Amino acid sequence: MPAPFGEVSDTELHHLQDNLGSLAESGTSVIVVTCQAVSTNKKWADEIGVAVPILSDFWPHGETTRRFGVFDESTGDAQRKTFILDEYGVVFRIVHNRHDDQSRRMKDYRKALKWA
Repeated sequence: MPAPFGEVSDTELHHLQDNLGSLAESGTSVIVVTCQAVSTNKKWADEIGVAVPILSDFWPHGETTRRFGVFDESTGDAQRKTFILDEYGVVFRIVHNRHDDQSRRMKDYRKALKWA
């Protein structure tokens, strides 16, 4: 996810938080990854009141997001993409928008997870 404390990221995180029950029913766990420091991610989660785990890809900066091919060298942040992994840890779906300034929609997650 791109940098915390932005309107789009805040909105997306709230949508995920609001749908954790439905996601859990489909056997899905949600983990958010940013390229920000752990302390920044914690402050963000605390300020907007969410309990979704937010991991840090801060050091070495962007190492994990680079491996997934979503690190944006020009901004130093990750692109706004969701990777859905199967029980073996293999990516089988990717949810994203064409523009990082737009949030992903829950209907796109439902479609990717095949629950409507």
